[in-house]
Amino acid sequence: MRKELFIGIFAQTVYIILNRFFNVPDLFLGFLQGLAICFIIVGLLPNDINSKLKQWKRSKVK
Repeated sequence: MRKELFIGIFAQTVYIILNRFFNVPDLFLGFLQGLAICFIIVGLLPNDINSKLKQWKRSKVK
């Protein structure tokens, strides 16, 4: 399992726990769930597409 997928599943789990048992503002919950979905999508990408995405990201940073 890739790190991104693990982080996404963990963030989604935290979202569910906070939503069910604590009174947390919806803005924070929406931000957390949005990040979780993004990490899960990136974690599920095939290796070749993921490597192209990382190369593109590195070229934009430099």
